[in-house]
Amino acid sequence: MITLDDLKSNRDTQITVACIVFFLIAFPGYFAMKGGNASGSGAMGGVGDYNVNGNLSYVEIADGIEYIADGETLMIDDLHTDAVDGAEDMNIVGVRVVMSYGEDESGGNNPILCP
Repeated sequence: MITLDDLKSNRDTQITVACIVFFLIAFPGYFAMKGGNASGSGAMGGVGDYNVNGNLSYVEIADGIEYIADGETLMIDDLHTDAVDGAEDMNIVGVRVVMSYGEDESGGNNPILCP
């Protein structure tokens, strides 16, 4: 920690404090001066409303019907873009999985549950 006695007698401390004061004044002054001369549209475009146009397309990777018993798990192993032509040139931003189910209340071989 720097004390006033160090600031009066230690040359390294004086140089350190002088550099800190210089940067505390120089940078805000520079940005205030150059910020007033900046145009409204900077290199990044600035704040505003933008319209982005793109081509939306759907590519079906897999389709099928599976019977899944209560408590079982279905693993979808083929959900990747290796089978899609030109996938390396696409910007794929999402995958849509559509699942539907129906109740199957059949009782199997249990004579009490079967009519």
